[in-house]
Amino acid sequence: MTGQISDSFLYDGEEYYLVGIDGDELFEPLSFDIETIPASTACWRGFQAFYRIDGEYLVLQDLYISMKESKEINGKKPSKGERYFKHHFPDLNLKIKFTGTLLIARDFIEEMYIHMGFQRPMSYEIVIELYFEKGKFIKEKNLSKKMEELRNIDSSKDSAPINPKDSVDVNSWITKSFSLDYEKDDEEN
Repeated sequence: MTGQISDSFLYDGEEYYLVGIDGDELFEPLSFDIETIPASTACWRGFQAFYRIDGEYLVLQDLYISMKESKEINGKKPSKGERYFKHHFPDLNLKIKFTGTLLIARDFIEEMYIHMGFQRPMSYEIVIELYFEKGKFIKEKNLSKKMEELRNIDSSKDSAPINPKDSVDVNSWITKSFSLDYEKDDEEN
């Protein structure tokens, strides 16, 4: 398997990667009656989304996607894609009514790369948790220190199955590696 292409998130003028979701779905192709096809071994789900906050609201700005048949999103037709993706929706500006939290991160620590699924949040120097209610940005919480503490405790946590000879453990680890789900820390600062 291959490390997966992450979605991007423009926040405070910096580009971050989306490394965790706790809440509603973000962009879901099936909700637009779109069936994706894998773009490459680095993108099994078939799309890469670029998010940002426009004013106070979460917006899907751009979208690269490989779909079985060309369809419109937000009243826009796709243009020809690049690299792995067959289609591109530039300047999509689709409001996302997400409720929950997102983990965004930057400054990846190369030594922590895992050649399977999405990279772990602790593999980044800077990690920010963003809170949303029906798409409206509520607040942020800096989790960089917490991620550093987790690395110091066990930087190999979740980097491989605990028991590689146990098929249930291996399948569980693979499923977790290809998911962005995480449980947010309810401890308030």
